[in-house]
Amino acid sequence: MSKIIVGTDFSKGSGMAAQLAVDIANHFREDLLFVGPTVKGMSHDEMSLEIAKLNQAIPFLNGIKLENRIYKGEKSLAEVLCSLAEKESASMVVVGTQAIAGLQKRLWGADTYDIIERSTCPVLCVREDFQFNSELNNILLPIDNTPHSRQKISVALRFAKSFGSTLHLVALNESTRPDVHARTRSYARQAQQYLEEMGAKNTLDSIEVRDDVSSSLRSYAARVNADMMILMTEPGSKLSRLFADRHEHRTLAESIIPILTMPSEQLHTLHI
Repeated sequence: MSKIIVGTDFSKGSGMAAQLAVDIANHFREDLLFVGPTVKGMSHDEMSLEIAKLNQAIPFLNGIKLENRIYKGEKSLAEVLCSLAEKESASMVVVGTQAIAGLQKRLWGADTYDIIERSTCPVLCVREDFQFNSELNNILLPIDNTPHSRQKISVALRFAKSFGSTLHLVALNESTRPDVHARTRSYARQAQQYLEEMGAKNTLDSIEVRDDVSSSLRSYAARVNADMMILMTEPGSKLSRLFADRHEHRTLAESIIPILTMPSEQLHTLHI
């Protein structure tokens, strides 16, 4: 059985991530592995008590297994999570992020974007102020003019089948060039055709964006009551270094709803 790996440090952010991870694991029928570092100033007994509290707070596990693992050593959380994800062939890594103003959000001393950059599987980022009061009924899928933008469809379909989600495709018109617009529309329509062939509920729209793509995406997410957004990470990019220059990074930093990032260079091109 596949596993979902959840980073935890017993904080509010990691607690919210754990709740969503459990819900996804129950729907996907996958086991859970909670992983966290030793917390400075906490004894072994105190950490054991915190783990017990965390497990008690977890909602019903529908026949899936839960394992807790605390690690010691000099390795960063990003190294540990991504190494385990590869070793365990995890379907995704789930992490909690702090609701801090600005772009320099930190994840328990490790850079969130380092985890995304290192991971060979999808990474779900859940902010501590996310209101987990409904299932993933609406999922936003931005489509741009790059071929790898459509690779998110395969994972989105899994959510649609497991949760009964409606997948909201939105073509991002980021250029004034007619040929670029036409290519983006074509990619979006191909993606919609594939979703319809697979029997997934969907909508298709387009938005004109120029400078602030992140703001446009967040506004559209609010319009369709999106519960999650799925983004592709650029092949070969160094997210932490280029953070201020790319709209994906601003969206990650500022979005209240969970963001699932997918490493496009690790995925096969979707033939649609």
